[in-house]
Amino acid sequence: MPVDHEELDAEVIAIRPWGYVLDVGDGMKASMDNTKTLHWKGLSEPLELGNRVRVVVLDDTRTPCRVSALPEDFHIAKSLRDKGGQSASRQG
Repeated sequence: MPVDHEELDAEVIAIRPWGYVLDVGDGMKASMDNTKTLHWKGLSEPLELGNRVRVVVLDDTRTPCRVSALPEDFHIAKSLRDKGGQSASRQG
């Protein structure tokens, strides 16, 4: 099960008006709001079905968990992991 601040490789499995549903491995799903994508900031093209994307877990208490692809969220997660002495990164 994904945990807060963990970095994951994910695949887009559904596109919704509010964002994306991702497969993060082991049958687990995640949701990513449009505002947490590089496309929202004008830094990439919109994601398409089957695209792979690196994400970081923002909220593991939701079902599915909430994730982000924004560099600033990766930076925040890394600083929180470093502060807590945790290492949370895996390939999905």
